[in-house]
Amino acid sequence: MRTTQPAIDAVRCSTSVRTRQTLAATGITAPAEFEPSIYDATPDALLELVRLTDDEVRTLLLVGHAPGMPQTAWELAANRTGPAATELSRKFPTSALAVLEFDRPWAQVDTGTGELVRFHVPR
Repeated sequence: MRTTQPAIDAVRCSTSVRTRQTLAATGITAPAEFEPSIYDATPDALLELVRLTDDEVRTLLLVGHAPGMPQTAWELAANRTGPAATELSRKFPTSALAVLEFDRPWAQVDTGTGELVRFHVPR
């Protein structure tokens, strides 16, 4: 992730031990906010957290749990064809990374407004 993804400007991470360990393993040093609500979050709740992101943040990393994270990634993606979407639709295993790009401010991110550009499963 450190070598293939853009620099992370901010992180919103669940407070669980496992997500904290995952974040620590990435070596990312961006400012992190630990959000207890991410643990059982629905896509709507995760979307609300994304919308709270400051506009100076270019790249946000959201670290959470299934089923909320895979559902949210799928719902945000406008493009649901192609290799990344095919992989995402099959399975979203632990530590998988869906990379979506948006052409709007964070406060305007909504269902179907992102482009799924990459889906990475560590092997």
